[in-house]
Amino acid sequence: MKGGTDKAFQSGQAAFQTNWPFVLQEVNAKGTPLYGKVGFIPFPTQNGVGTATQGGNELVVNAKSAHLAAAATLVKFILSPSQQQLRAVVSGDPPSVTSAYTPALFAKAPYFKTDLTVFKVGNPRPVNPRYKQISTYIQDMLSSVLANQQSPEDALKSAAGKIAPLASSN
Repeated sequence: MKGGTDKAFQSGQAAFQTNWPFVLQEVNAKGTPLYGKVGFIPFPTQNGVGTATQGGNELVVNAKSAHLAAAATLVKFILSPSQQQLRAVVSGDPPSVTSAYTPALFAKAPYFKTDLTVFKVGNPRPVNPRYKQISTYIQDMLSSVLANQQSPEDALKSAAGKIAPLASSN
C-alpha cells in the first residue's frame, strides 16, 4: 500500500478505507500494526443486505486465434478451484469462482471468509462504453466532498449532470 489513504488507514488516522480485497493480505500480514484488526465488508445499503461490485479482470480469447482449443483449456485451468486458491494465497486477489472458497483456503488465508460474504452480494459493474469516464466523474465528486471543496448535494448534482448523458448513451 503506497497512497495517501493507505498510509492514513494504516497509521490509524482513518477509520475505514475503500479498497480492493488484496489489501486484506497486506494489512493482515503477521507483524503489521493492523494484523487481525481489519475486516472486509460489503457496502452498506438501505435494506441492510449490503452490496459489492464485481468485475475488472476478464479472461479473453481472440476468436481468430489459431489455438482456440489450447486457449480454452488454459482458461478452464486458470478457473479451477485449486488454481484460484493458489492465486489467492500468493497474490491476495480473491478467487473468482465460489467453489474455491473452502476450508483449505481459509486455513491458509482466513481473511477470505469475509471476502466470501462480499462475493455473494456482488453485482457486475455497469456495462457502458464510457465506464472509465463515468468512474472518473464519480471519483472527482467524492474527492471534492472529502476535501471540503463542495457540499455533498452540490457535488452529486454536478456529477449527475455530467454522468446522465454518458449513462444513457450505451
